Amino acid sequence: MHGIAHRVVSPGHAALAGARQRVASCRFGRACRALAGRQRGTVLLTVSILLLLAGAAAGLGGSKPAATQRSAATARALAQAKAAVVARAVTVHATRGKHVAPGLLPFPDRNRDGRYDGEGDCVTFGLAAAHLLGRLPWAGDGPPCPRQALGLRARDASGEQLWYAVSRNLVAGGGGGPVNSGMAGAAGAAHAWLVVRGFDGAVLRDPRSGAPLPVAAVIIAPGAAIGRQQRRGMAPAAEQYLDRIRIGGVTYDNADADGCADAVRAPCDARESGEEFIVHPGGAGARAFNDRVVYITVMELMRAVEKRVLGEVAVALNRYRSEQGVYPWLMSLGDPRSTDFKSDLSRRGLLPVHLPDEVFTTRFGAAWNLEDATPTSVTRHSGDAALVPTLEDVLRGRVRVTRVSGRCLWSEPSRAQCTGVDIDSDYFRADLGVPVKRTVEISFSLEDDAFQVTPPTPGDVRRRTLSMRGAGLAGTPASPDAAPWNVRVTDENAFDWGRRELRIDSDTAGALTLSGVRFDLSVVYDDLHDARDELPEWFAENDWHHYIYVALSADAAPGGDSDGDGDCQTPVDTCLRLRIAGEVARSDIRALAVSAGAALAGQNRARGECGGEGRSNGFRCAFMEGDNGDDSTPRSADTFARDGPGARFNDQIRVIAPLPP
Repeated sequence: MHGIAHRVVSPGHAALAGARQRVASCRFGRACRALAGRQRGTVLLTVSILLLLAGAAAGLGGSKPAATQRSAATARALAQAKAAVVARAVTVHATRGKHVAPGLLPFPDRNRDGRYDGEGDCVTFGLAAAHLLGRLPWAGDGPPCPRQALGLRARDASGEQLWYAVSRNLVAGGGGGPVNSGMAGAAGAAHAWLVVRGFDGAVLRDPRSGAPLPVAAVIIAPGAAIGRQQRRGMAPAAEQYLDRIRIGGVTYDNADADGCADAVRAPCDARESGEEFIVHPGGAGARAFNDRVVYITVMELMRAVEKRVLGEVAVALNRYRSEQGVYPWLMSLGDPRSTDFKSDLSRRGLLPVHLPDEVFTTRFGAAWNLEDATPTSVTRHSGDAALVPTLEDVLRGRVRVTRVSGRCLWSEPSRAQCTGVDIDSDYFRADLGVPVKRTVEISFSLEDDAFQVTPPTPGDVRRRTLSMRGAGLAGTPASPDAAPWNVRVTDENAFDWGRRELRIDSDTAGALTLSGVRFDLSVVYDDLHDARDELPEWFAENDWHHYIYVALSADAAPGGDSDGDGDCQTPVDTCLRLRIAGEVARSDIRALAVSAGAALAGQNRARGECGGEGRSNGFRCAFMEGDNGDDSTPRSADTFARDGPGARFNDQIRVIAPLPP
């Protein structure tokens, strides 16, 4: 075989060589000339076909990798944009007013101002469905909405900027209700969520419930212009970028922004019909419809936000312990829809919070020594003037209360408004020489930046004492609150009663103290004092305290750290346990928090039912799953689990203390 050169000949080359050989072998006559003419035509045809095939082969061979690269570039841009939108929702700054909260999404960049400038066109009045579709706002919302950029300016493989649609439930002022884990449930939001359909027209569904998958936002790569799309000019409309397609007799239009299903003409019921988008897998049909879509489900958005919430809770509780020396007592988990989140000396349960401008019950003491208070009434019954308390008694603090059963609210971190009634059925009147029934009614509002705090004890919650001294107790206004500050004292015997009432106004001098007012974790709706809140304003505004469950080891509860070493394993093991994949991963936990996701199948949170056996607290298993919902024994009540999300589990856990080494 040496010296022989091997050559691979294609069928085309073989045909061409054979034709040439036949022409060369014909030596004379008309037949040869005819054959030569025919062969020359064959050669030309063969050459032409070969050139066409070669060109097609070159085109196919070169376009397949290029198409794959373009598809990958677009997919990468969409994935990066989705991650940026979710990250922005989780990290959104929340110190500029209660309309800003983690989980809210930016407005789209529309051509309202005649151009696409990268800013979300914030809507503060007259929000409509058309405001919820536009380009991805890479620069963040424009004024007056708080600005926070995405940190990404992505384009698809054709060079076009990405488009974006958002649910009305998740924009500022959209009226979607509290932004929390419950939004993903069947009745968790005020408006219908976005709907995504496959290229066969079928609605994508939640595998847990079979209901349409609740979608918070979609991001669309428009691709190159197709059909009649014209993209010249400053700000072409959405239909020049986004496509439509007819499936099963229904025209689905990604550029349609009327808030309705595409088979329904506007107006439609906002609770029953949502804006629809078609997801195209690529490949066949790409020339007639080349939008590429990724979507953000409500569940995946809220799971990301829950991590932020758990982080805020961990910071708040560790700061509380640093300042107070102990963790706070918690509120036993009953019905989390309750509006009165008061601590009841439990080490497992919900966070006890004082919501801004919401009244809570408390006991407290009150003492005063006043000058120039205005007497507003002196009354008596049956003519016994001796029963009327003397003005001197009421002014000079001879009347005081130690355990009033009252109601208060914290309107600011250092301002309490309290009313209370104290009844002493056996009060001895020295001037009369007989006991009477004395009723003291008070209504005060005090502000004291130097208030005193009593930390939680083994038998009591944290409390606060406020005092005011000097001239002008009430400050400049004659009536600093909706109702005047009053002291009303009534004495009565079996037959008669007498009453004296004082109004405390701006020219009243002296001293006034409220002591022992319940002081759970504070939240204040006041931008100027956000830094002083123990929990952020948005936490309460969006009802996250209904979804966060906290547990303390017996050693970490107030008064429980018997040896002061911060170790729940000594001298007696009281630690919480954490299981992962069925195995105990940690048994040294002093404090942790659990976020309950949306209700799963079988969980009825309105009635506290979960279908579980041996569960002593129906609300616990109606909100949490697996070990987290089991309190059938003391050990199980202190055992928690971390697992991946699915149809039967969607809790998340944050260990508060101790952190892993």
